[in-house]
Amino acid sequence: MISFSLLPQTYPPLADIIRNNILTRLKERCLVSVRNEIFDGRTRRYFQLSDKGELFLEAMLKDWDQVVISFNEAQEISKNQ
Repeated sequence: MISFSLLPQTYPPLADIIRNNILTRLKERCLVSVRNEIFDGRTRRYFQLSDKGELFLEAMLKDWDQVVISFNEAQEISKNQ
């Protein structure tokens, strides 16, 4: 499995409640797995993309590629008119 941050750093930062809601939904759909570790007396939660999550991400990226291709084709058509 590939492990990486599911949410990029944003400015201004996403509110914790929004980020946690997103991660909870991903967990409920089995798109991420979660593990808890204690570090300096605090429980830290780590999320990792699951196999199902990787397949979903690949499908979403393919869909996005099609959106970009269609958008670029539409731009070319409008330029040539």
